[in-house]
Amino acid sequence: MMSIRYFFLFLLLLPPLVQAQEVSDSAQAKSPLFISAQANKGVVLPTNDFVKNEGISSFSAFSLKFCVASKGTSWQDFAYGLPYFGVGLYTANFGDTRLGNPLSLFLLQGARIFGNHSFSFNYEFHLGYSTNWNHYDRFENPHNIAIGSKENIHAAANVYFSFQPLRRLNMNIGCGFNHFSNGAMRLPNKGMNLVSPFVELRYVINPLQHSPENTKQAFSRPPLEKRIDHDFALTVSSRQITFSRYNTGLGSEYVDYNFRVLGASYAPLFVNHFAFKWGPSVEIVYDESGGASARRELLESDGKYYDRVYLGSVRERIDAGISAKGEAVMPHFSIFANFGCEILLGNPNNKRLYQIIGVKLPSANGFFGSFAIRAHRFGKAQFIMWSVGYTLPTQWSTIK
Repeated sequence: MMSIRYFFLFLLLLPPLVQAQEVSDSAQAKSPLFISAQANKGVVLPTNDFVKNEGISSFSAFSLKFCVASKGTSWQDFAYGLPYFGVGLYTANFGDTRLGNPLSLFLLQGARIFGNHSFSFNYEFHLGYSTNWNHYDRFENPHNIAIGSKENIHAAANVYFSFQPLRRLNMNIGCGFNHFSNGAMRLPNKGMNLVSPFVELRYVINPLQHSPENTKQAFSRPPLEKRIDHDFALTVSSRQITFSRYNTGLGSEYVDYNFRVLGASYAPLFVNHFAFKWGPSVEIVYDESGGASARRELLESDGKYYDRVYLGSVRERIDAGISAKGEAVMPHFSIFANFGCEILLGNPNNKRLYQIIGVKLPSANGFFGSFAIRAHRFGKAQFIMWSVGYTLPTQWSTIK
């Protein structure tokens, strides 16, 4: 089930790369393609007891990327910093067999923050699927509370300086942050957080025959329709929770039981800039884990003991909250974040304040898909949000 969900994540984010390649093939001058190799050596942040107590403090990593870059032939290219899209492979080594050697397949987007083709400061983010973890096992790997499943989400963000010593070659030097987690789909799930400097060599297969800076003045941004985008979305997910061992007979606080999560949201987002939307949002969640309990009981038919889960009342399974939402609009997809407060807090396992961060892929006909992680305390994941929705725009006015 987890593999299917992460495959859905890959399909959700793949169209930007495909669309970029289709555009390049249909134009007279093809978009530049490049390959790169990146090496990292950094530190593991001590964000959980396993990392702190077992002395897991450093790691090394290597990644390969294949990307499609902008041609500099539209106002969007310059407005978004000559963005590029691609796919990559990432592998890490922690020097500890209890973590394994994870392998990640990810999609990426990057762009220039400032500078030119000779020297620039840039950003890049990754989102993908990782596997090959040596995860928590009650008998064989009981101390690894950081990673609870073989398959996990991989999210990363890099900032770097780029130099161009040769026409086809770029050298990048920067710093990156990587996070691995399964979003509480399987516990324990404390997660792994990595920070490291890196060096990257990039080879451009088919460089442009012109400098984009020379054509920038030929493209002006069109007038923006000031409007409100009404976003409606439905969410389907699942999660696990920890249970008390006091007077329950449970052998562990981690019981392998997945609770269904259903949700609906509405957000009227104000659009007064081509690269940003903002506004309030209302979220309603039905979470089966609310008020649930578990205990070890004897099954008389076979004379064996099993962990049995009891669901809470319907009232304990429903939460409703309101949040402030911001959405950074980029070519092909957006990144959004919510900071919210529960108005109706039925689930005793949750906190009043919650946060959401995710990726949204819109389509030309108003429908969109999104992937997000909902958390509280700015780091403790509640569940992953797999959502589909529809955007209904209403025109406000036209401004320059």
